Amino acid sequence: MLSTDVGIYRRFSRFLAENNVHFYSQGISNQKSAEFITLAEAFQLIPMEIPENSVFVKMDIEQFEFRVLSNLLNFQEYINGLVIEFHDLDILRSQFVELSRQLKAHFEITHIHGNNYGGLIPNSRVPKVLEITFLKKTLISDQAPICQSVT
Repeated sequence: MLSTDVGIYRRFSRFLAENNVHFYSQGISNQKSAEFITLAEAFQLIPMEIPENSVFVKMDIEQFEFRVLSNLLNFQEYINGLVIEFHDLDILRSQFVELSRQLKAHFEITHIHGNNYGGLIPNSRVPKVLEITFLKKTLISDQAPICQSVT
């Protein structure tokens, strides 16, 4: 293990040791099984009442995002932001367009990153895998941001 890896591991371990951090090793799916729970069950695992806009979702579940994202909108009042990795856009384009439309009703896209793991969609310059960051619309101010110079 490199020294940087050890540092990252230690910081991650300290993060997981915090009282308000809970880690569950089950996967998320649209159907419950021995290995997977549903989004509703995942939200029920949170050991307290969930304040509005207090949950940030990072989702990289290898095509299962297309199966669970519409259910995620049932919990949108709790979610302040999302980072979702969308896979296989060459064959799941229509599902991607529809899910993006649904998400855009409540969230703004703040960042798009093409993942070079999957390559490009044939005959295009569009990656097969995109990571997209969304921010809750109600958290975005119409006021211009206050910028401070760093010296």
